Amino acid sequence: MKALVQAIVNHAAQTEGVRYSATDWGQLDLDRPAVKFPAVLTDITRIDASHAGINPRNLPRNTRILQLEVQLTVADYFLGNTTATAPQQQQERALQIWDVIEALHRQFHGWQPLDNTGKMTHVSTVPHRRTDGIVEYAVTYSLIYYDLGERK
Repeated sequence: MKALVQAIVNHAAQTEGVRYSATDWGQLDLDRPAVKFPAVLTDITRIDASHAGINPRNLPRNTRILQLEVQLTVADYFLGNTTATAPQQQQERALQIWDVIEALHRQFHGWQPLDNTGKMTHVSTVPHRRTDGIVEYAVTYSLIYYDLGERK
């Protein structure tokens, strides 16, 4: 699992517009968030397991098949006028987070992080309302992870 998280963090770091990519340990919850904006924070938010016996995929007996949800928290900082009467440059800056979200989608949707995973599939994008000037969206992807670890 550690290799999967690291692969995702590294892949997000290569995304156009991203200035900070790391695992999510609560950086955005600090009074002074310990990130550079725009930031992408990675966490595995759900793991559903099933166990395969003898199966058509020729996986080793007792392989755990995990359905994972990976959350990419995308955050940017913007304090300013976002109305239709604001200068065009300011309006574009206020919506810059959507450029990052779209670039992440191009990077992640259909990408296979490791040999023992399936491809990532976009599931949802949900805003998190904040009052501190940080604009935050939870972008969730789903994928299958085959745990082929050694068995005793």
